[in-house]
Amino acid sequence: DPDAVAYHFRQAGDARAVPWLVRAGKRAHRAFAWQTASERYEAALAQMTMSAAPAARCLIAHGARGSTDVTGFGLAGHLLEMAEASGVNLLLDVNSIPLLDGALELAGQGLASSLHADNRIAAARISASDSLAAAPLFALLFDPQTAGGLLAGIAAGEAEACVAELHRAGHRQAAIIGRVIKARPGRLRIECNGF
Repeated sequence: DPDAVAYHFRQAGDARAVPWLVRAGKRAHRAFAWQTASERYEAALAQMTMSAAPAARCLIAHGARGSTDVTGFGLAGHLLEMAEASGVNLLLDVNSIPLLDGALELAGQGLASSLHADNRIAAARISASDSLAAAPLFALLFDPQTAGGLLAGIAAGEAEACVAELHRAGHRQAAIIGRVIKARPGRLRIECNGF
């Protein structure tokens, strides 16, 4: 067993331990990388296959003024669509957006779908700092989803109660991600701490 050999070399102060430890570390990294990828995949599937019906009923009960499922246009595209249809401007707190585990890491590696570039055209209608616009987190706003969950407009006085009920119903990633602001209609302003 190479791990045992490396351990004994190291205990004996033998310089041959270094390459053995490096090989053992690389082997462990490969094994855990597959385990992590598998866990992330299973978590993503669980999230995407969760029925939206209970969430939709909850949104209706809390007076949703508009709703859509986040799919091919990505979160930014759907937010802009809702803002335009409602004649409002939205302020998005990008730090509040729930992400699937590993999504930010993959975006940071430059991985994107074939629809991403088309969706990114919507960035012209978004106000964000230059540093945020260059960040992987910003790129995820344009990521087309297969089943990205529901996006709804809820009155500010109902929003926290609605999210609490969604959490009790098993939708643990439900979050308040922004609010309506007075400004030029059909636009999206993004704020993010640290950018």
